Amino acid sequence: MSDNPDGFYSDQMVSGYRRLSLLAVASLVLGSVTALVMGFGFAIALFRDVSFLLPTGYMGLGFVPLAGLLCGWVAIRTIAGSQGAMSGRNLAWIGLLLSGGSMMLYGAYHGATVLALRIRSEGFVNEWMALIASQDPEKIDRAFVFTLPPGSRPSLEGDRADVRAKLEVDHNRPNDLTSTGLYTSFLSSPLVQLLSEVDANAKWRLKSVTEPEYIDNGYLVGLEFEVTTSQARFKLGARLHGSMANLPPLKKWQIREHQITSSVGRGSPDLEPAGKARALRVEMARRAGAEFIDAMDPKKRNFPRAYSLTIPGSRIPLVKPDNPAMALYFRTMDGSSSPCLIEAKPPVFWCSEDVRKEFFTYFKAAWDIDFAGPPFPWISIQPAPLAPSSVRDGRIAVRLPVKIMMLPRYTGLAELVMSAPVDRADSKEAWLVEKLVMVSARLSPPMPELEKAPPEAMNMLLQKQKPR
Repeated sequence: MSDNPDGFYSDQMVSGYRRLSLLAVASLVLGSVTALVMGFGFAIALFRDVSFLLPTGYMGLGFVPLAGLLCGWVAIRTIAGSQGAMSGRNLAWIGLLLSGGSMMLYGAYHGATVLALRIRSEGFVNEWMALIASQDPEKIDRAFVFTLPPGSRPSLEGDRADVRAKLEVDHNRPNDLTSTGLYTSFLSSPLVQLLSEVDANAKWRLKSVTEPEYIDNGYLVGLEFEVTTSQARFKLGARLHGSMANLPPLKKWQIREHQITSSVGRGSPDLEPAGKARALRVEMARRAGAEFIDAMDPKKRNFPRAYSLTIPGSRIPLVKPDNPAMALYFRTMDGSSSPCLIEAKPPVFWCSEDVRKEFFTYFKAAWDIDFAGPPFPWISIQPAPLAPSSVRDGRIAVRLPVKIMMLPRYTGLAELVMSAPVDRADSKEAWLVEKLVMVSARLSPPMPELEKAPPEAMNMLLQKQKPR
């Protein structure tokens, strides 16, 4: 009888030759490439102390180990069913284990690193918000510094005036005449105003965290918090950027964006009853302050009307144009005589001593009844629905941000302090102008429209009024 009656064994088997599975070879190659790339990447990450998280655009590389797994699995099944006609089973197993092991190792590393980044970013935002809620100006300055790139952050060590000057010079120059710098915009933002309010009792909890995204040689993480204070409820969305370090320290994180949202819309919180009362008081103070500013319009220069908004009693008292108290009130600066309107004491920021002298010369002339005044609108109240407020001796005071434009040379920021009895603060007629507190003054930003301004525009301020 024949040993191979049906020709079951092929000529290759009879001769001892078995065909090598190309899929097994492919699995070994793909697995080896995956393992080498993973090993090389982890070695660099370890040596440079950076994270080895592949950017989103490189996630397509994950098909390499997947292909290695698929080729290895198919090769093993094919070889097992070839009845000994094919070889390469060990190669397929090695390729499969290399691909699968590399994927599992990277998956575990990726998951642990992402979790650590989320925990670290949440801790950073918690610390950042706690700085704002501390109501300490120095800590709020630290919170602002955390919104700057790590390489451009100024030191906050030393005298408070020096620190303020650094922030003003490097991070508070406006881009145009109507905007404010980064530092001022941060301090006047609804988030800072709500968290730093006295008795805010702010609380927040994390709602969601996005997957870290590789960008700018680091990782961008988005977080959303639900925030409640005694005056408002809102959601805070923050986008943080951290360096590529495995666990970036807090000093290497940056708040790149922050935005509050609510049912009212972007940038506006849902106000509680206390918040609505505050917004109403601020609006009444703003309207009364707008009357004062309107009376000082270059085309009106209605000093009696403006002065009437600074003294208690009738809303429109009988103030004569030659009232000596009125002239003294507008002419006096820095409290050298009482009462006075303008306060320009430290820590007012002047970008230079020359600017301080010349700006103040024009500024005094703008308020002085004996001078002609500026030929252009030079003072305006900025939007601030949640302006800072405080209560003392039965009166509530609101500090309204004011923009001062001594064009074409200088711009300045100030606060118009308005006050009213607490029990009448919801009425515009109850609000009085207390004083105008200077905050800063600097050279105007270079603008094409200013280049066309007549050079004598500023000197017109220093012209005496003609006797009537």
